[in-house]
Amino acid sequence: MTEEIAQEKPLRVLHIGKYFPPHPGGMETYLRDLMSVQHRQGITVTALVHSSNATLKDRDIEIDPLDGTSFYVRLAARWFNVGFIPISPLFWLSAIRTIGRCRPDVIHMHHPNASAIWLLLLPRARRLSWIVHWQSDIVTPASSWLVRYCYFFYKPLEQALLKRASIICATSQSYLEGSEALKKHTSRVKVVPLGLDEYRLPPPHTLRPFAKPDAPVVLYLGRLAAYKGLRYLLGAIAELPEVHCWLAGDGSERYALEQQVTRLGIQDRVRFIGVISEENKWRYLKTADVVTLPSTDKNEAFGMVLLEAAHLKKPLVVTDILGSATGWVGKKLGAELVPAKDIKALAAGISDALKNHTAGKTEARESSSATFDLRQQTIDITAIYRSVSR
Repeated sequence: MTEEIAQEKPLRVLHIGKYFPPHPGGMETYLRDLMSVQHRQGITVTALVHSSNATLKDRDIEIDPLDGTSFYVRLAARWFNVGFIPISPLFWLSAIRTIGRCRPDVIHMHHPNASAIWLLLLPRARRLSWIVHWQSDIVTPASSWLVRYCYFFYKPLEQALLKRASIICATSQSYLEGSEALKKHTSRVKVVPLGLDEYRLPPPHTLRPFAKPDAPVVLYLGRLAAYKGLRYLLGAIAELPEVHCWLAGDGSERYALEQQVTRLGIQDRVRFIGVISEENKWRYLKTADVVTLPSTDKNEAFGMVLLEAAHLKKPLVVTDILGSATGWVGKKLGAELVPAKDIKALAAGISDALKNHTAGKTEARESSSATFDLRQQTIDITAIYRSVSR
């Protein structure tokens, strides 16, 4: 069934993203869901993103928004990465071709994405209105000296991109207030929280859980990166001798975390699952007794996994990070909020979440409320498009 919204004329929107599912990540999840909802609401959508696999050729993929139709996403050739930055020297050419093919009214960029700066040099792109969706700062309190050094050269280009944008969408008021990069542009910032496409969410009763130990399981789902706070999570698990912990995902910190597990002597209670499919992600969420997001830095800007876990009404334990929206999102979803980088507080939060879950105590959850209703958010975003399109 097609979702319809009142509109003067059909809109055509080109999204510029970093990657696209099945590439893992909250930005990627949101881009897919936003485009699917927009498509069902009658907007012609296209995306230009980087290929997840290193390649010398662009290719198109067809996406099913679960209504019997489809839209396409252009995967620009990515030659290699420098750290987390995809290097795509011909992204500018891919952008020219994609703009010519889809003839957008608006370009909607999802930041951070270094390749988007190519659009500053393209007359075809500059003739259009731009929306910048600010999902995370590049430099945060935990950034390394190398990231800060590289950002010194990138910052003028980032500011030029923001200055050129008609509207900047921040995902939360707290992130807006704590972002140095957005300070000069607050008059053009609108706060639009993230949400999930309900068409994509599986009915909880249809999910088959995995076999689990006869003990509570705490699940972490995401990248194994330093800012995710997983060493504090493992420290908390060491203080909870009856609790098991499953880490679903992979990343640069895996070896260090495995070494920590050995030092703590908790090998029999910690399981590294690795990369998982979309189907298995929901099965692991179904299996878990508690889902936690123990991040320590505002690189964790929102926490999309919290919305997915809340769909299954899972107890949540979330760190409240200064300048991030994790505490705000967690509070909306009835999570146990704990300070970042505090092993004892995290252990206590997990213990309390398990006790409340066992006792049948549940807090108000807003996973389906207007706050995280992507259909309503999309209507709001469409109004932004119309206000700036030429």
